[in-house]
Amino acid sequence: MKVLRGCARLAELRTLVSGSGTILALVFLGFFPVRAETLKVFAAASLTDTLDDVLSVCSSKTGLDATGIYAGSGTIARQIEHGAPAAIYISANPEWMDWLQKRGRIVEEERIDLIGNTLVLIQSNLLKLKIKTENSPPDLSTILESKRIGIADPDSVPAGRYAKQALETHGWWDKPEVQNALVPGANVREVLSWVAKGDVAFGIVYHTDLLRENRVNALWIFEADAHDPIRYPAAVTTDHDSPDARRFLTCLAGQEASDIFIKSGFIALPR
Repeated sequence: MKVLRGCARLAELRTLVSGSGTILALVFLGFFPVRAETLKVFAAASLTDTLDDVLSVCSSKTGLDATGIYAGSGTIARQIEHGAPAAIYISANPEWMDWLQKRGRIVEEERIDLIGNTLVLIQSNLLKLKIKTENSPPDLSTILESKRIGIADPDSVPAGRYAKQALETHGWWDKPEVQNALVPGANVREVLSWVAKGDVAFGIVYHTDLLRENRVNALWIFEADAHDPIRYPAAVTTDHDSPDARRFLTCLAGQEASDIFIKSGFIALPR
């Protein structure tokens, strides 16, 4: 038998027996390098842009390809529950991560809190509204008049839940003037877009969203105790658990990634 030089480690010689005789088949194993599958990171919409920068850094460090897929945390959680190919999930609150964990969809020991954020009341620059807040927040029930205020859907989006809590803390949520002016958005970036374009006069978004949009300005930064702590937990999913996914998550929690998050306005959390 002739030996194929240079292929001793790349091929396996098998003898296949058929009814018509013996057939020799050479099966090449690993002759062509197979690139690892791209890791899909399903993340809250408020991480758009910044997380892309972090994924680029971690891809360079780990040698793994990764892509970010963004939407409301609740929307993504339900997609993962129904089999979406997420290797890593990053939520904008612990509740949706808990929801998946109870259903066995994330690897519990591979769950960490990545970063934090702050909630702000913003107004559109296009409407040229002159509202001064100084040392106290504006009374929404008096400044809204015929104007509208956008918040992410509080039934499914963390930013909306935080917004509702903040409005309740300040005694605004149940006022008819506020309820009639509320416009729920699919995610916080949609709300930011509405305010930037002047479609609504006001909105409640994250501080990191405000920093990325020069067509809006902050009326009030909500106190930390006006709502639940804003935390972004991340975890590897059970359906796509792998050494690569775990290694990539470790990079997302590393110092280089943290520096990028902080530069974009996110808050570092103690490890």
